[in-house]
Amino acid sequence: MISLCVIVVLDSIRTEDVVWETLSEVLQVSTQQKEKFKGMSLSAKKSTETRVQLMKRTQTEIVQTQGILKRLETSIDSQRIEKTINPSKAKIVDDFIAKLVKTKEEINQKIQGLENQYSNYENDSLWIDWVKDYQDKIKDIGSLDRNERNDEVKKYVKGILVNFDPAKRTHTLKLRLKLPLIGDGLEYEDKKKKSKGYKITEGSYEKDINL
Repeated sequence: MISLCVIVVLDSIRTEDVVWETLSEVLQVSTQQKEKFKGMSLSAKKSTETRVQLMKRTQTEIVQTQGILKRLETSIDSQRIEKTINPSKAKIVDDFIAKLVKTKEEINQKIQGLENQYSNYENDSLWIDWVKDYQDKIKDIGSLDRNERNDEVKKYVKGILVNFDPAKRTHTLKLRLKLPLIGDGLEYEDKKKKSKGYKITEGSYEKDINL
C-alpha cells in the first residue's frame, strides 16, 4: 500500500500528475537497461532457502540491529548527561561520544542495507513480471488514462511523502519506489569487447521532486 502524506493546500491532481511524470521519465530513461534483463535470470539468488525463509531471517536481523541502534542512542544520551555532571571529563566523554556516533552511523547504514535486501526478496516476483511486460507497456505509457496511471503508480511506487518549506513557501515530494530504478545502469566487463558480458548496476529507490 502506498503511504501518501499530502498537505491539504496542495492540489492532489497536481501531485498525481507530478508523480506520474516523474515515474514516466524514470521508466523511459531505463528502457535500454531493462531490455537487457530479458536474457538474465533476475532470481539468480540460488539458495536452498525459500524466499519466505530469507525474508523472515532478514526481518529478524533488522529487528535485532534496530535494538542495537536504540542501545547506542541511549548510551549517547547517558554520556551527554555525564558530560554535564562532570565537566572536567568533557574531553574524554566527547571522544567516547564521537566513537558512539560513528558506530551509530554504521548501524544505520546496515539497517538500510537490510531493508533494501528485504525489499528485493519481497518484490522478486515483481521484478520478473515487470521485465516480462516492460517493453509493451513502455510503448503505450503516454496514452494511459488517469485510473490506469494510478494503477501503474501503485505497482512501482512504495511511498510518497510531501514536505512543506514555510520559509520558501514550496513543497517537496519524496518519491520512494519499490525497485531501485532511478539511475540504474549497465556495466560491461570490457567496453571494447562487449561479448565478455555485463552486469546491471542498481540505482536509487528515492527521488526528491521540487514543486
